[in-house]
Amino acid sequence: MERIALVIVAAFSLGVGVTLWYTQRQTSEREPALVAEPSARNSGTDPSTILNPTPFEQKMLAWQYEFDTRTHRWYPISDSFWKYHCFFKGYVTNGVLECPGAMPPGIDPPKEESK
Repeated sequence: MERIALVIVAAFSLGVGVTLWYTQRQTSEREPALVAEPSARNSGTDPSTILNPTPFEQKMLAWQYEFDTRTHRWYPISDSFWKYHCFFKGYVTNGVLECPGAMPPGIDPPKEESK
């Protein structure tokens, strides 16, 4: 009986360890997404804004918002997808929101930080 409990605890610990390792690896792979991609550098956007986001842009990215370069507004990624069936085409801070119907409500950037 003790061996079964030990095997169950070991399997659970291994599962938690693998999950934490995988999650940490995924997080560290997502962080370089703020670095300008080669195609983003050649797309006419200023790469310094991608490499050095303003405090407002950092806050929006942390809240899982993405900037639409066509409308110049910030949209919540998950609500845009699940409620409005929209998706972004392009790269981080250089994408365009594509919607089959109505656009979700967006947030305008502050006037002094407009691009």
